[in-house]
Amino acid sequence: MEITTIRRNSILIALVQEKEIVIKDVQSALDLLATVWYETGSNYLIITKESITEDFFVLSTRLAGEVLQKFINYNIKVAITGDYSGYTSKPLKDFIYECNNGKDIFFLSTVEEAIEKFTQAFNPVRLNAGKFHSLGDDTIGFKALNTADAAAIHEFASDPEVSRYIGWRLMKNQDETYQHVEIMIKRELESIQLYASVYLRETGKIIGTVMLFNIDLEAANAEIGYVFRKDAWGKGYGSRSVAIISDFVFNNLKFHRLYANVAAENTGSGKILVNNGFLLEGRLKDHYLVEEKYCDRLIYGKLAAI
Repeated sequence: MEITTIRRNSILIALVQEKEIVIKDVQSALDLLATVWYETGSNYLIITKESITEDFFVLSTRLAGEVLQKFINYNIKVAITGDYSGYTSKPLKDFIYECNNGKDIFFLSTVEEAIEKFTQAFNPVRLNAGKFHSLGDDTIGFKALNTADAAAIHEFASDPEVSRYIGWRLMKNQDETYQHVEIMIKRELESIQLYASVYLRETGKIIGTVMLFNIDLEAANAEIGYVFRKDAWGKGYGSRSVAIISDFVFNNLKFHRLYANVAAENTGSGKILVNNGFLLEGRLKDHYLVEEKYCDRLIYGKLAAI
């Protein structure tokens, strides 16, 4: 399967133009997602309808709903291009109409229309990476991720206690950390997410990483994440970082909501959020599996002041 990439308005789009059928069932759709992400790292996919089994367009098979839900679950926006004039099914026409008026799935005539659809919905100005990388206070500062800092990041990315609840896999060696930093830099360049290393102003020592991800420009919300080396715990650096990011999100990006997902056992992270005015909005039982033990997922949120 040949996958090409198109960069337009700072976003990277993966294009699959295959004469052979690529999506035959749910599993083949998942395989495609994995391949696209591995080869391109893009969250935007264009695929021709000729690459999809005709059963997909027979809604009674439920294949379309199951496949497209997978795309949404994995935060992939997809445009399926081709000629739909030959279809007479009213339910299918209504389905296509509803999708095209949404924000995740589109049925369009040409690749160029698909590219235009993606780029119209994208506003890189609002994701002010330069500003994000210059944030800080009198004690800590943010700076752009750099592979030159991989060794410093590896010190906490390879610590089992640090990585237990953060969603990163444990980095086994410095090469793995280097590659992970490269991936984060790539994602930020595509304006999918924002990252920064946190350092101490007095010494310049890197003590953690902060991030904004799952950014929804239309709904004006984002998820916050943070991780700090163990010897930086309990010193207020996490609370300072969340306060700085909250101010940036609400006063610079003008977002409506900021939220975080935390394992219930990660009490320190929960305290950081509560100290910054986040409210516990919900609990999902046994959502995470950490070291062969199920943990509840706590959802914290904060709204912009009205």
